[in-house]
Amino acid sequence: MSKPIVVLADLDANYLVPLEDKLTEELYDQIELEIITDRMYFDEFFSSPKRIDTLIISSNLYCQELLRHNITDVFVLTEEIEENKSADNVTRIFKYSSTKEIFNQVLYKNKEMLNVQFSNKETQVIVVTSAIGGSGKTIVSLSLAQSLSKNHKRVLYLSTDNMQSFAFYLQNKSCLPNDFFKVFNVVDDKLYGSIMPYIRNEGFKYLPPFGRIISSFGLDFSIYNRIVKSSRGVKEFDYIIVDTDMYLDQAKAELINSADKVIVNVLQDEYSTCKTEFLIRNIDCRNTDKFMFVCNKFRRDINNDYTASQIGQQFIIAEYIDDVPLYLQHSLESFSETTGIKNIAYTLS
Repeated sequence: MSKPIVVLADLDANYLVPLEDKLTEELYDQIELEIITDRMYFDEFFSSPKRIDTLIISSNLYCQELLRHNITDVFVLTEEIEENKSADNVTRIFKYSSTKEIFNQVLYKNKEMLNVQFSNKETQVIVVTSAIGGSGKTIVSLSLAQSLSKNHKRVLYLSTDNMQSFAFYLQNKSCLPNDFFKVFNVVDDKLYGSIMPYIRNEGFKYLPPFGRIISSFGLDFSIYNRIVKSSRGVKEFDYIIVDTDMYLDQAKAELINSADKVIVNVLQDEYSTCKTEFLIRNIDCRNTDKFMFVCNKFRRDINNDYTASQIGQQFIIAEYIDDVPLYLQHSLESFSETTGIKNIAYTLS
């Protein structure tokens, strides 16, 4: 059986090196990889009919005439940030996303065609946070959990909000019993076993909300670090999504430091930008493989103060989630089907 043919085309040879290394490392001998960095060779290569399974090409080389060839999927690497990324078999990807994000978007659009064999991976902890209240991080977190579960991932959702109202989006809206705090009277490696009987399942698994603020039970934020550590240790989940509030203290900083991915939910207005700038002063977000900035409730008809700011130039938005009608904002099923959420799930998977 012939191997899938993957072509990388960009006149910047240095740019292609990390992506070439990633494809080689992850797919080994499962694909035939062609690298094109010379314009004359590019013109000669496409002068005759070609059958290509995946073409990854820079925007300065891409043209509609390429679609005359038998190409299953085309990924155009563009230097412009575009919110509507997909049309038919052509997907536009921001060129300066991390290598991992580009690889994941390519891989999960045509993983069946590439016949990729996945190895067992450690549980990934994804922290979703924001510097401002009302940014929609809870619906983003829950929708991401649902979207990943639809991709056959085992997901645990945890909320660390002081006042937990996330059950509004779920079918079962009841809280944990008031005596639940007693489960924390065990050593950390046995904690997951203690909370497991309380965990519910609505496509993804989740710990139900506390009925009162945790301080009323004599608990503090450190319990969530214990839950995450214990749940990660049992290796029952592919992802643990931790929905955190806007307040930053040492325990939350420890959670962020130990996470595999941190999604920073921002809005496009000036106040959100100012608050996000303050958050960044207190967290080192320079690791672009770990930190992903997502703009929620995005509207094209108003100014984007975040992207126009200095931090917006330094910490580039990786994904936009369009502002949706109110009825969709209240529907977990509908919100999880939005393009932005699905793109984030593909990137993380």
